[in-house]
Amino acid sequence: MKNSIRRQMQVWLMIPLLILLVVSAVCSYVLSMYLSREAYDKALLNSIDSLGSRVNVDEAGKISIGKLPKRTLTLLTHENKDQFLFEVYAEDGKLLTDDFGLPKPPQALKPEEEAILKYEIVGNRVYRVAVTKAQVGEADSANTVLIQAGETLNARKEYRRKLLLGIVIPQMILLALAVLAVWISIEKGLKPLRTISEVVSRRAPSDLSPIHEENAPTEVKSFLKALNGLFVRISDDIDRQQRFAANAAHQLRTPLAGLKTYLQVMEKTTADPEFKGMTTQMKDGVERIIRTVQQLLSLSRAEQGQSMMQGFNIIDLNTVAEEAATEVVPEALRRNIELDLNTPDAPTKIRGDSISLKELITNLLENAIKYNKPGGFVSLKIENGNNVSLTVEDNGIGVPESDRARVFERFYRVSSSSCMAEDGSGLGLSIVTEIAKLHQATVSLEPADNSVGSRFKVVFPEVKDIDVQNSDAKPLQKTR
Repeated sequence: MKNSIRRQMQVWLMIPLLILLVVSAVCSYVLSMYLSREAYDKALLNSIDSLGSRVNVDEAGKISIGKLPKRTLTLLTHENKDQFLFEVYAEDGKLLTDDFGLPKPPQALKPEEEAILKYEIVGNRVYRVAVTKAQVGEADSANTVLIQAGETLNARKEYRRKLLLGIVIPQMILLALAVLAVWISIEKGLKPLRTISEVVSRRAPSDLSPIHEENAPTEVKSFLKALNGLFVRISDDIDRQQRFAANAAHQLRTPLAGLKTYLQVMEKTTADPEFKGMTTQMKDGVERIIRTVQQLLSLSRAEQGQSMMQGFNIIDLNTVAEEAATEVVPEALRRNIELDLNTPDAPTKIRGDSISLKELITNLLENAIKYNKPGGFVSLKIENGNNVSLTVEDNGIGVPESDRARVFERFYRVSSSSCMAEDGSGLGLSIVTEIAKLHQATVSLEPADNSVGSRFKVVFPEVKDIDVQNSDAKPLQKTR
């Protein structure tokens, strides 16, 4: 995820939002502290003013304060959640009320000070203490008193908490909505890239056609242009390689056929046994080269992929199997191998190319005949069920379990002495694999019955009924 565009966009968009949330939370806390202090300090000063109105001066000029009723004290507190303490001092510093342990205030306030507000610790509690002066008595004989009151901070803290929650919770909701909006925006912004990824992943390996750019966003079009340019270059390179292989194979086939003819004539006309043997070896070598060239042509044709699939028709696999079996009959007779063909009475319909499928079956039969023993048998069986299957089974030397996974690789040959004694290029089963892929079929290899020989099975996809109805294939008679 380190190189994920989605993750990087999320990080770079979320970090500012988180920083904004932290800054907003700090500012909200400071604001709640300020507002709660201002509101409750003003209420505390109002409580002191109410106390000042309770101070009395008698005729002798003595200052006193009556005992406050409990109801009055309750009104001076905030929702009865805090403890309220007050003290009144005469101008000479004499305490006129009970001593509640509040620190003694200064005897006189500075001229510019209307009140003093501070925090004090009384006992184990923190109090907000306010000190102010008040004039009592008649205007011409007024006396000055200092009134000091303190209250605990319970109501302030609860108000601050409510105020903070009232600010932070909406911000958290807005942040959650912003995160959701960012997430949706990123997903929608990256959707064109996911669409391109899905289009490319659904393509066949041979499909190098350009991806349409009309509906693509402007930011993605440059990427699509580069990708389409790559497709064009790869397609051109593949075409050049295929043309080279096909041209080379065709150019080789004609002189090789002529060379084979000359060697056959020389073999028949010469009387020297040694020279005749050399001619026979040369002729066999030329035949192997011709077969390899033919296999290269078949492999090149199978690798054309998409262009061949466009020419696929509904064909009868039974007919193709008969033609392939007919071609290998001479080799089977020469090696004394019994060849058995077992096909259904009804036509076996599949969609494909008859020439390629004939090459597939021929390669399987030739391998089964070549790597067999005199007096052995090779069977070709076609079954038409939910899926069409073609099975080639023999009772020959078989394939060791360690080599089964690699026999379909190009130029790979089983390293046993029995296999190496036979001539071959290692291309036959590679051609089978390529043609099977082209027809969306699967090829499997397993031991034959009683673990003697090999069984190659090719399973073709099911053909829809409408395709079968449109087919011109004719039913065949069962042959052996």
